[in-house]
Amino acid sequence: ATRYYAVVMAEAVARHNPEIGALAARWSDAGAESSSWTRLMQDNPDLKQVLLAETPWMAEASTEAERARSLARIFDGATMAARRYTALDRLRALQRADGSWAWFRGMNGNLNVTTRVATLLARLEAVSPDNEARTLLDRAITWLDRNVDKQVERMKAEEERTGNEPDISSDLLQYLYIRGLRGSESEAPAPASVRYLLAKARRTPPGETLDNKALRASVLALFANYEQARTALRSLMEHSVATPDMGRYFDSRRAPLTGEAYKIPTQTAAIEALLRADPTERTAVDELRLWLMQQKRTQMWATSCATTDAIYALLVASPFDSRVMPLDGDRCPLAWKLTKGRTTLAKGSTTPTSDAPAGYARTDFADNHTLGATTLTVSKQERGLAWGAVYARYTLPAADAASYGNGLHVTRSFQVWRDGAWQPLKEGNSIRRGERVRTVFDVTADRNFDFVCLRSARPACLAPVRPLSGYTSLASGLWGYRAMRDASTEYFFEHLPKGRYTITDEHLADRSGSYSCGTAMLQSVYAPEFSAQTTGFRLTCEP
Repeated sequence: ATRYYAVVMAEAVARHNPEIGALAARWSDAGAESSSWTRLMQDNPDLKQVLLAETPWMAEASTEAERARSLARIFDGATMAARRYTALDRLRALQRADGSWAWFRGMNGNLNVTTRVATLLARLEAVSPDNEARTLLDRAITWLDRNVDKQVERMKAEEERTGNEPDISSDLLQYLYIRGLRGSESEAPAPASVRYLLAKARRTPPGETLDNKALRASVLALFANYEQARTALRSLMEHSVATPDMGRYFDSRRAPLTGEAYKIPTQTAAIEALLRADPTERTAVDELRLWLMQQKRTQMWATSCATTDAIYALLVASPFDSRVMPLDGDRCPLAWKLTKGRTTLAKGSTTPTSDAPAGYARTDFADNHTLGATTLTVSKQERGLAWGAVYARYTLPAADAASYGNGLHVTRSFQVWRDGAWQPLKEGNSIRRGERVRTVFDVTADRNFDFVCLRSARPACLAPVRPLSGYTSLASGLWGYRAMRDASTEYFFEHLPKGRYTITDEHLADRSGSYSCGTAMLQSVYAPEFSAQTTGFRLTCEP
């Protein structure tokens, strides 16, 4: 179902935005393997602390490259038609005779699976109607009606027996959403079960998750209960926070967080609820969409469900009334100026190369005159989101390295085991050979990240207690791959959710002398502009 949904949505976007097709054609003509668009995780190795080949993520990089290469095939009508009908044929084969879908072939129909598939098909009717898909949806809704009728009878019996008004589940809310999406097609009165559930949907249960709260607002708006929908919406938005850089998002435990989808489902549900219940709130919608785009900077979005939900949220309001911004580099140049005080040292403009990802441009400065600048000013003429980063590469003694952080932050300290407890080890303190020494990293992420690496130089006087590499628990609720190198230790996190984590690694002091500990660096391999570094440290070990 998600494959069919993605194919149909991609066709519709491509049909209404020929600029994307022209850009994809240039990438295809340049050769898939030579285009940097297909090497998102491999590009700019000089800006990353580790090579991709040294990480556990070569397979993920290949998957991302294949997704990028497939973009050019979206504009091949015959290929996309074949994909669409292949996905639809498979979906038809999986539908049971009663109209439902199950977790696996041969199992009984499942309400959760059927409502999920029916939701995608109902959304597509407004984008690209298809008679065959409509037939599948009609059969699914017939099964849902029968199944929901039975649930409603049980709810009424329970309410009569206990006198307590029942709450409706998320599956039943999803059923109302499907019914609401198709409500405009029929003038017949809503079934009795729908009217019963709609009455219950007007009451918000305590402790409701935010994605369900957003879905409830959308359902009420679809059934023209706009006053109740706006009340639910106000309750939802009270849980949101906003910043100029990140946009508006839900920093709450009631916004479900999963390892694959993060909080994307809650965000997309809130966008749709705002557009349906209060279309005048364009500022809040744009802030919510900004957060989605910022998340895509640092995440792969490996699950098709989360990705299709995000696409729908970005296109749900009059999705094809407007066109994308120009993607031709000649039409969207970036002007830059380097200054020192009031003196302009250099200025010019740059445009994306033909094989680069849309809108991406890079300029390097190496001459001493230009490197004396203290301010870089970048401006663009076209509307739309833009972001960038400034990198400075230089050589200096590890002891002189300063700490910094952008999106990611890390501090490193050392502790020594004495008198039955771990005691902090400060600069200038010494340890003795044979003592246990622990390295402590405090890692902070201001957003959710994919593919993050922490590399820490290890002084030659410390031997790791656990010398073998492997996948392990590195902190409370945080797992990753720990790789032991000759002079450093590396920690690889496939997912690093927003928050603060403490990572420890124990060593034994095995030789005397004075040793430099180097620095520790934390960086996103997916978006290398997000990185952090610690200061250096000198460790003295006495015999």
